[in-house]
Amino acid sequence: MLTRPHPSPAMVRRVALASAAWAVAVISCGSASSTADPQRFTVAAAAYPLAEAAGRIAGTSADVVSLTPPGQEPHEYELTAKDVRAATSADLRHDFLEIAGGIDSTALNVMPATTRDDPHVWVAPLHMIDIVDAVEAAMNSQAPASIASFTANATAYRRELTQLDLDFANALQECARDTVITEHAAFGHLAAAYGFNELPLRSVEDAEPSAKDLEAAISTARRAGTTTVFTFHAEHSALVTSVASELDAEIARLDPIETITSEALSQGATYLTLQRANLAALSAALGCS
Repeated sequence: MLTRPHPSPAMVRRVALASAAWAVAVISCGSASSTADPQRFTVAAAAYPLAEAAGRIAGTSADVVSLTPPGQEPHEYELTAKDVRAATSADLRHDFLEIAGGIDSTALNVMPATTRDDPHVWVAPLHMIDIVDAVEAAMNSQAPASIASFTANATAYRRELTQLDLDFANALQECARDTVITEHAAFGHLAAAYGFNELPLRSVEDAEPSAKDLEAAISTARRAGTTTVFTFHAEHSALVTSVASELDAEIARLDPIETITSEALSQGATYLTLQRANLAALSAALGCS
């Protein structure tokens, strides 16, 4: 039985500026709704978790626009002219903001610095709290009259995320195995937070593995007793099917939560519900008790 220490919040890297151009949230002014309410503003987010964080904090004080359509992966989606207009109207005023490369060079970047290697930072709940902190600060600057509301909303959301972190830590504390295979390198932050190993078949850039790398991954997975190959696609790729067959392993879903489908939204899915599904899948794959 493997017992893992859970890192304290102080061990988790705090918010810093990053250069992952697609993983940004933008606070912008001058929306159509602002003519009716001068305090109202628009938030444009490039990935679903950022849109959810903005929506939870803003409440009814802002219009949240996702630059990535439901079901589309942010790093594969090409912005339309309308998307670019929404992003480039940003009003940047805080010390931790920068004009970054990416969406027409205008972005409020709220992602931890580690995103240079793996932009899927939100898969770790404590990093999602970092994002909430940064978005809240930007909104406070944008609409000072609504600070009390933003603070209350952000505090409530942080409380739910903190509980999610504790649930992950408790559920993954004692497990029979410590390694999972994933189709795509998207769970490094989650693995680091809770003490398991991710063996990705494809890199963050989605590059196909070489025959040597694939053989090494399968060999490592065999030694670790890995029983599950994770994918987040509805249809299993030939790569996933082949590796699962080689290891006599199950294929299961682990969601990097880059995006969310319209169907899932209509069924009430949120970052929190998707993460709890991830936790159940990981707990089963790692043989946790």
